[in-house]
Amino acid sequence: MSNTAVNGVGGYAATINTSDGGTTLSHVWGHATGGSGSLLRTEALIGTLQQTSFESFFGIDDTGSVAYSAQADDTSRSATGLDGAWLDATVLANEDDPIPSLPGTVYRFNSRVGVTNNGIAYWVAGINDAVSGASLGNGLATSASGILHKSGDLIAGLPAALGASAIDFDVRFSALGGHYLVGVDTAATSTADFFVLRDGIPLTTSAGLIGEGQAVPTDAGGLAGENWDNFDFFGINESGDYLITGDTDGATASDEFISFNGKIIYREGDAVVGGTLEGSIEGAAMNENCDIACLWDISDGSGGTIEVLMLNDKVLLREGDAVDLDGDGAIEPTSILANFTGISALTMGPNRRLYFTADIDINGTSTSSDDVEGFFFLDDPCGSSVQRHGVGCVGSTGLVPDLRLTGCVATGSTIDFSIRRGLSMGTGALLFGLDKAVLPLPGTSCALNLSPILGQVVIGLDPSGSAVLSQALGAVPSGATFTVQAWLLDGGVPRSLTASNGLRVIAE
Repeated sequence: MSNTAVNGVGGYAATINTSDGGTTLSHVWGHATGGSGSLLRTEALIGTLQQTSFESFFGIDDTGSVAYSAQADDTSRSATGLDGAWLDATVLANEDDPIPSLPGTVYRFNSRVGVTNNGIAYWVAGINDAVSGASLGNGLATSASGILHKSGDLIAGLPAALGASAIDFDVRFSALGGHYLVGVDTAATSTADFFVLRDGIPLTTSAGLIGEGQAVPTDAGGLAGENWDNFDFFGINESGDYLITGDTDGATASDEFISFNGKIIYREGDAVVGGTLEGSIEGAAMNENCDIACLWDISDGSGGTIEVLMLNDKVLLREGDAVDLDGDGAIEPTSILANFTGISALTMGPNRRLYFTADIDINGTSTSSDDVEGFFFLDDPCGSSVQRHGVGCVGSTGLVPDLRLTGCVATGSTIDFSIRRGLSMGTGALLFGLDKAVLPLPGTSCALNLSPILGQVVIGLDPSGSAVLSQALGAVPSGATFTVQAWLLDGGVPRSLTASNGLRVIAE
């Protein structure tokens, strides 16, 4: 089992290999709308092309069509191992074939194929000169627009043209293809040559570009002297909100991060329920509603670490937990999660259902050789949803206040609103509204992220500039929706106000 994919209507799939002891076959297995799984694609002879293996990265659209990369032999000529991009039984691009949008060139490879919910396939394509066969680098290709960016292109705002390995393999398009996020490598001679584009435009912070060797300002969550270093997982939605994970060049105990719209919201060393975030992020995903999931290590309290699956601010599953391996709806106490697997195996649908692969210890042994790998889904046990929107504005400390909500928004439960990065011993208020908004406050970089305002609760911050407000809930109608944002007094900034991100909350 390898990677997973979801669409916008509850569908899911995974890439798997099977063997009868002599022949190994690649498949895509799942269901277009979330029912019982079955084989969606298997290696096949299509026209003159005999498929011989699938790359593990792929996508599934809302109709259940599968976009994938396959190696194939052309039975009409002595050409083997041709690397192609496919949508079901249609080859979109094949090794050695002409690139329609670039006369005089041919495809060298076609890799990391994905697809939007509405069927626009995208991938990274190698580019060769059609006559000499010389490499001309690579490019970002789509089934709708051809090559979007390629080696040698000049992107306004970048220090140099795109280099030989111009397009990084971590590419994400939004659900309907309205936005995309891609890492690009330039031909700059320094080590600061990797940057991130949104819709072809370099992403920036108040300190400049989001790119290797570029400063992470304090208003983006940076520490003193810290620079962006590496980038791993991306996500983007139709509103243009984006997720980036990676690390900085800061201290190794605090360099790994998750950022939302250019602001670091989690970093290594942060406390979460059950421990402290440590080490590298092994997977991350963001859906259209800005729900954020990740696989990350936390301290286990005894000097070691365990890997956990987090959704927004909740730890849902840990190594060592018992799971339902046989799919009968009941957890077996002898099926113990030993390890989350896959290169990019964590995905999440619009309903916050999480899909992932994991190794399960069924024999209680210390060795992994007898573990069983499974393809799992897990729903948010809360049912309620807490979605970030907006990014807040910087205070006189150089930091942007951050607002989070933990707990399940349901009848009889208790929830916690937590605010951090404010002024020591400062004051402010939680504002509550009905819906999301972006209403700029004149003369500042702040915006009201909710409308209309229904009420407020005064808050006081502790010496660290933080506060936790606990609220016991009475009767909460299912599906009830509200928004909340923290506004803090700060005499060192325009209008003496700074604000946090907003949250949109949907009760279970």
